[in-house]
Amino acid sequence: ALYSMIIPFMVYLWFCFAEERFHSKFVNRSIFKIVFSIPMALMIILYAASFFTGTIFRITPQLTVEQGPLFFFTGIIDNLYGAAIIIHGAILYITGKIEHDKKYYWTHVIFISICTASGILHAVFKTTPVMTLAIAFSFVYLFVNQLEPHIYSAYSDALTGLNNRRHADKYLLEIIEGTTPDNPFYLFMMDIDRFKEINDTLGHLEGDRALKIVSKAIDAVNDDFRGFAAR
Repeated sequence: ALYSMIIPFMVYLWFCFAEERFHSKFVNRSIFKIVFSIPMALMIILYAASFFTGTIFRITPQLTVEQGPLFFFTGIIDNLYGAAIIIHGAILYITGKIEHDKKYYWTHVIFISICTASGILHAVFKTTPVMTLAIAFSFVYLFVNQLEPHIYSAYSDALTGLNNRRHADKYLLEIIEGTTPDNPFYLFMMDIDRFKEINDTLGHLEGDRALKIVSKAIDAVNDDFRGFAAR
């Protein structure tokens, strides 16, 4: 019973994590967190109340646990968060233009789909360990896909944290292939005024610091407009 109480909270946390990684504009808003935490909070309250009311489960005199009349409601709430991630990830995958980003979205869709499907199978075949095996497999799948870019190549500039030249070349090739008159992209080239003067008068350490400050500002804009910045 205690394990079941934790599941809604874990699913809600994963939902928030996925939305954050999807760069959702609403995830950092208080109203977003409040609204989407209501189902999770409701489930935890119902689980806690079931120790006295038996709405979700009840403990028999033989100290066994039986399902309550509202037990089916738990599956609906748990799968509600999963369905939201799957739908949002699928939309981003379909509308995305960058192959690297699309693969990332699809990884989350597959991960949640496996977990959701295993939960449904577990509800039907309660004596089989299908849920444990499926969740373990999905975590391995997610882990491998998240590490793949770091295994095969370094995509970040060591000083600024922006994308490096190699990643920029790959990005441009992908986005140019998907460009149409109705789906254009914009390319900006930037230079820091009097940067050489900073290096010559204040030293290269201050020059590096200036680069980091400018890069941080550019990166903040990218988060709002889903842009791509490289050095």
